[in-house]
Amino acid sequence: MTIDSKGIPSNADSSSKLSINIAHGIADQLMAEVHEKAVGQTSGAKFEQMNMNFLMNTFPYLQNLRPGKWHISKLGNRNSVKTSSFAQYEHLEYLSLLTKSDARLAASMGNDYMVAPDVVIYRETETDDMINEKTDIIDDSVCNLADIRKSNGGLPILHASISAKWTMRSDRAQNSRTEALGLIRNRKGHLPHIVVVTGEPSTIGIISFRHRRY
Repeated sequence: MTIDSKGIPSNADSSSKLSINIAHGIADQLMAEVHEKAVGQTSGAKFEQMNMNFLMNTFPYLQNLRPGKWHISKLGNRNSVKTSSFAQYEHLEYLSLLTKSDARLAASMGNDYMVAPDVVIYRETETDDMINEKTDIIDDSVCNLADIRKSNGGLPILHASISAKWTMRSDRAQNSRTEALGLIRNRKGHLPHIVVVTGEPSTIGIISFRHRRY
């Protein structure tokens, strides 16, 4: 977080006096330096990394409440892990292949069903030995479609999707809303937790959406 030569904090909306005033209060408490804001996507990338670091330093302490093999990862266009890498959304890769080979299908469906969260928390599947550790619960005659069961050959389970936006102009708010709606509409099974984190101090009410669990 920095303050430029015009006195505007790097996370503030320069066209909003309220945003600038609140951001100044935050900057003063954090003893922000005075120099020009980072160019391009530098601040956004750092903010994503900070969010991931926070989760990595806190979420593991909840193992007694949420046992399992958990991973926290920052996604990106070059990352091999994508939304379709998880059990609830693996069918999206199949849809993507179909639309690439069929222009009319692509025009009909569009491409908004693929989402790219900034940071994700996901859980590995479990072996039958682990599930039956205390007593025999499952065998080959039951639970043959359960996502949590490794022997069913499924993918990891997406637990949470975090959209991290250092600043929040209306277009970025719309981007986070689109990501969330895509996760809601296109899932199979349970919906992961969906969170938006921003450094913009005056975004209350900008992002709002409703969904109904089916």
